[in-house]
Amino acid sequence: MEMGGDEPQYLRFPSEILIVLNGIISNEPRDAPYDLSKVLNTIVEADPTLAVDVRFKRLADVVARR
Repeated sequence: MEMGGDEPQYLRFPSEILIVLNGIISNEPRDAPYDLSKVLNTIVEADPTLAVDVRFKRLADVVARR
């Protein structure tokens, strides 16, 4: 997570990380990483405008259905 700096990549590039997560995480709650909710919270803290992004909402729904 910390390539080339002290800050985690999801703080430096929240939109790009959201795109990657959306592409690799299925709609099945059982397949979602355990700490996905923590990562999503951090992403939206880094860029609050992403809270309305359809990809963010889909991933948040996956977490909620867990």
